[in-house]
Amino acid sequence: MRTEACSTEYQDSMRKAALAFLLRHQSEHLTHDSQLLERTVTHLVNALEVNAVLARKLAELAYSELDAVHDRQRLSSTQHHTPFS
Repeated sequence: MRTEACSTEYQDSMRKAALAFLLRHQSEHLTHDSQLLERTVTHLVNALEVNAVLARKLAELAYSELDAVHDRQRLSSTQHHTPFS
């Protein structure tokens, strides 16, 4: 159980690192999301020594999280700027 908890904590930390990387570099890839995802995987593998398979999984999870945040921001923005508000 202890090893499982450590593994979960490690993966959560690496996913957060992936999300931070995505946030820092998203403006460099406005139309090339696949390039940003690949750069994130490469960052996790090279800078943080994450296994390549796990790095891809964590980068994809972080990317989904970032996408969800953007969706909520767009929704919030459109709700505050309706012509009938």
